[in-house]
Amino acid sequence: MAWCSGWSSTHALSPYVDASLTWTYMSGSYIQGGVKHEHSATDVVGALPGANGRPVLDAEDTAAYVSVNQKVAGNLTAGVLGQFQHSAFNGGTVNGQSEDFFILGVNMAYRFTQYFGAEVGYNWNKLVSDISPRDYTRNMVYVGVRATY
Repeated sequence: MAWCSGWSSTHALSPYVDASLTWTYMSGSYIQGGVKHEHSATDVVGALPGANGRPVLDAEDTAAYVSVNQKVAGNLTAGVLGQFQHSAFNGGTVNGQSEDFFILGVNMAYRFTQYFGAEVGYNWNKLVSDISPRDYTRNMVYVGVRATY
């Protein structure tokens, strides 16, 4: 549980959950799944106060995900991710309206050294919103290098 400050100066109790499980089924390969519930900031402005006299304060989010990371050979790994998030807005003219966000992704990564690697992948994202015209579908392909120290 976490404390959050509401529109007034009073405090309210707000639920917060972040739970995950990981199963390593062979060296360098694992399946991970989890659920997260929290209040979060939002890009929805809702500048005009709603019927309750408040602007949009935040969104209450619940997300679930599953990812699989498989060691293919040597320093080469492959990954698959699926995630779903439901958000409900608090306050303003969009109070109680919601959005659903879907992510599907696949990637391959090669680690040249402990500190340097390369990655290539594809992500599909879809937003379905009660608020018009926020709906979209996006396809992304990426290629990159990663350096850590």
